[in-house]
Amino acid sequence: MKKWFCLMSVLVICLTICNISMAATNLTDIKGTKYEDAVENLIEIGLVNGYPEDNTYRPSVTVTRAQMAKMMVIALGEEDQVSAQSKVNSMFSDIKSGHWAYGYVNV
Repeated sequence: MKKWFCLMSVLVICLTICNISMAATNLTDIKGTKYEDAVENLIEIGLVNGYPEDNTYRPSVTVTRAQMAKMMVIALGEEDQVSAQSKVNSMFSDIKSGHWAYGYVNV
C-alpha cells in the first residue's frame, strides 16, 4: 500500500508540474502551449519521451495502459526487472510477447 501511495504521489506531482522548465525539447506539438513546461519536466526526469516517429508528444491523446505501465515502472525504479519479465508468460491475454511494453506490463 505504501508503494502504491508513493507511486501515485510521484505521478500526480509529475503530471501537474507546470512552472519549472529544465529540459529543452524539440517536440513540435507542445512548443508555446500550456503543456510545454510540464512535458519538458517529465522528459527531464525520464518518465516520457514522446513519439519519435514524428517528434510529437500528443498531449490530447489518452495515455494507454502500455505507456502508463512504462511510466510507473520508471517512477518506481524497477526498470531492471523489465528484461526478465519480457521472457515470462503474461497474465494478461491482450498483450502479446514481442510488444514493446510486454515487460513493463508484466512488471
